[in-house]
Amino acid sequence: MYFVRFLKVFSLFLTLSVLVSCVDRKSSLSSLTIVCLGDSITFGYKLADPVHQSFPGQIAKQAQGSWKVLNCGVNGATVLNKGDIPIFSQKAYDRAIKAKSDVVILMLGTNDTKYQNFQYRDEFVDDYIKLVKTLQSLPSHPHVIACTIPPIFENYPNGLTTEREQEINKLIRKAVTASEVDFLDIYTELSKNRAYFIDGVHPNASGAKAIATLVYDKIITL
Repeated sequence: MYFVRFLKVFSLFLTLSVLVSCVDRKSSLSSLTIVCLGDSITFGYKLADPVHQSFPGQIAKQAQGSWKVLNCGVNGATVLNKGDIPIFSQKAYDRAIKAKSDVVILMLGTNDTKYQNFQYRDEFVDDYIKLVKTLQSLPSHPHVIACTIPPIFENYPNGLTTEREQEINKLIRKAVTASEVDFLDIYTELSKNRAYFIDGVHPNASGAKAIATLVYDKIITL
């Protein structure tokens, strides 16, 4: 009889523990500051309403306003310090650094495929790792989620090509492994649907929503 009572009490204790854990987790996710650091894909270039249609804007919508989401996308930005528009030297980067973020979504590399930048690709992994470590060492100690770049469906004269996109994504994976940072594969899901893109490079509103969903689902599992 004592053993039966013990099992009932123990079962109740486990149930309450799970409920408390769920409540605590929901509370911890209710007031996050999310920084999205990237290029024109993050900014929402070519979208009619970048503020709301970009993937950062759609993350905020999916979070129903409970998260503060900062769009720190810069058109043309590169990982490479020797690139023509290095992210390190941009005002948006300074905003990202000062944001006291809980999570940083890092999606850069598309513009590193351009001719003037791709010549320095041997320095890409080191520059990427330095960027990740800088973000990880911020006073707020944010979770940094490093994302692959989306597919490039059309080859452009400036060097943006499918072949180079594949090489950059390999370099991103190499940097992720070396830095042991959180990782999110954006490429695979978006490569299934060319209709997600306006011009073969920049996502339309539906493509941005697909990215937002991948990012949102990743954040709530941290």
